[in-house]
Amino acid sequence: MLALSMPINLQGPTMLYVDIPTLPEFKALAIVRGDACVSIYLPTTPLPQDSVVSRTQLKPFGKAALDQLDEAGCDKRRQASIGDHLAEIEEDDEFWRFQAHSLAVLLTPETMRTFRLPNRLTAMVEVSDRLHLKPLIRAITFPHEAFVLALSENAVRLVEVFADLPPQQVTVDELPKSAADAVRRASVNDRSPSRRIQGLEGQKVLLRQYCRRIDAALRSVLAGRNTPLILAAIEPLASIYRLINTYPSFTQETIAKSPDRTSDADLAAAAADLGRHLCA
Repeated sequence: MLALSMPINLQGPTMLYVDIPTLPEFKALAIVRGDACVSIYLPTTPLPQDSVVSRTQLKPFGKAALDQLDEAGCDKRRQASIGDHLAEIEEDDEFWRFQAHSLAVLLTPETMRTFRLPNRLTAMVEVSDRLHLKPLIRAITFPHEAFVLALSENAVRLVEVFADLPPQQVTVDELPKSAADAVRRASVNDRSPSRRIQGLEGQKVLLRQYCRRIDAALRSVLAGRNTPLILAAIEPLASIYRLINTYPSFTQETIAKSPDRTSDADLAAAAADLGRHLCA
């Protein structure tokens, strides 16, 4: 499962700014109790030129929340604190420039939390004695971003896939172009008896060298991440890379397709199917 503890910028056709509560943060929110707990969820857009549309939606939802608090007889000073929180968010120009697909605004008179979410949520406002957190659950448990390592003897590429954006290839320094390039030979399939390493066992040795080169190159991109890494490969490379991999968030499930004949879009679709299976 993927839980992001800080905002990340997902590079793509648009900038998707996401901050998802970690499990400890979610648990802390779940125990909040009080006479004035306001939960607002709004659909937003990552397109800066359309941010005004998202921004204008908050005002009527905020007014509806304050009206409900007033009808419930909530203390006027506590209502005013909620109103101040809402005004602060509404007036923050920089905040509205950087959004994802949904926004959660969770308020009490003493606290203000916002989360920019990659999934599309239905607009709603709820006032209660606790925060309404059910819409956050899918954002916490569903992997909205993943890397796919498309690996074959002929080529290797790293593809970043998203829930609501087209996939994109990631530039990785020192990534070999192919198995032959990695081991500096014309081919890894040369079974000439003149070679010290020969036959099928010799080929596996060379493929392990190839996979080690790939694993080492990926560290510069994956260091400090917990984004799932999904392998797209066929045997024997799939088994060899699983043994070599050192990335902690590498998934054991594999897209068993030759990436030479699979587009980035098809890899993204296969990764999404795999993600749904993992979360079922």
